[in-house]
Amino acid sequence: MLVLSVVECGAAEVQFHPSLAVSEEFTDNVFLTEHDKVSEYITRVLPGFSLAYQAPVLTGDISYTFDYRHYARGTQSDEITHSADAKGLLTVIDNFMYIDVKDSYRRVSLDVGRDTTNESLFLNQSDQNLLTVFPYLLWRPDHQTTIKTGYTYGNTWYRDPNGVNKTDHSFTGTIDRELNRFWSVNGGYTYTNEQTSLFDFDRHNGYAGVRYQYAEKSFVSAQGGVTYYKYSDGKTFVSPFWNVAITHTFDTVTAEVGTSVTFTDDPLSNSIENRSYFGKLTNKFQRGSGNLRVNYSEYKDTRLSGTLEKSTLIGLGGDYEFSDRFKGFIDLSGEKVSGQTLYDFPYRALASLGCSYDLGENFLVSLNYYHETDFRDLSINTPNIGPQVNRVVLEIRKTF
Repeated sequence: MLVLSVVECGAAEVQFHPSLAVSEEFTDNVFLTEHDKVSEYITRVLPGFSLAYQAPVLTGDISYTFDYRHYARGTQSDEITHSADAKGLLTVIDNFMYIDVKDSYRRVSLDVGRDTTNESLFLNQSDQNLLTVFPYLLWRPDHQTTIKTGYTYGNTWYRDPNGVNKTDHSFTGTIDRELNRFWSVNGGYTYTNEQTSLFDFDRHNGYAGVRYQYAEKSFVSAQGGVTYYKYSDGKTFVSPFWNVAITHTFDTVTAEVGTSVTFTDDPLSNSIENRSYFGKLTNKFQRGSGNLRVNYSEYKDTRLSGTLEKSTLIGLGGDYEFSDRFKGFIDLSGEKVSGQTLYDFPYRALASLGCSYDLGENFLVSLNYYHETDFRDLSINTPNIGPQVNRVVLEIRKTF
């Protein structure tokens, strides 16, 4: 309210669009069990809205959906949840001082190495709210150099009592300099103090990098540095940090390869290290696109220095516009997950496909199908097949 009070309403541009969606889902294995599968029909009612606000000193976007879920066979009590995304940028001093605010509320998987939100609406999941407030200063000593300094307040909350709530205080300084139209260099340092119900920690992260754009939409970028953790119980963790990517664009094909080390939140613990290696080919057609992707990830506990999980995924997908109103997509993938968490069936075969049709007057109807089969090993013999699930969702949406 304080932020909005300083904005001249006469100079503001506001766009507000309410919406309403109703969907019906059938799942043949609501609890993802290997035996004694239970089917369910789930009705969802999803009213919501989107709001875009633009003024000389404040811009903002908000999207919100209220989600009511009714389980016809009573396998679950009726649920009410929400999803929301909000972001705003306040210009305190033009071209110098800003305040960036973001908030996200949604249901997420509690397993950092396996996203269960496509398999089920509720299993091993929790509502999460993530808030960040980032006041910062922009310094421009010359036309080629930008220096950003700021403080970030972060707050992560989980509805599930097993989730670990977190409060972060970070101080950041970054520098970017364009040497010419092909080359640029960058660097930065971030200090973070995180407070949780488990262990607090201090984290130092420093890096330097370079970017070379050798052709239109084709570039090489590389960053490297060191990350240091010190936990409140005395344990420490030191790891190299890097982010390397190569993107090359041909006439219709884009090739991407890269590797990175990122530090992300573990819903059931503190921060984890994720080392990933990826490759992707994307081919654009006249009315669609196709892609082939490979990804390998390792998740490591930054306090105990042990590998939690490893994940390997190979996927193939694409989308196609049959007409201006009728569109479809398909995605097929296989994944292996292993690590300290015991998986009786570490292999997964995944398939999702769907289509949508624009009825006009901002009415959109969509039909989507999702399948998953878990395997003990790569054999397809019956004893090696674990839980299987099929989900079919029909939805109609109206935007006003």
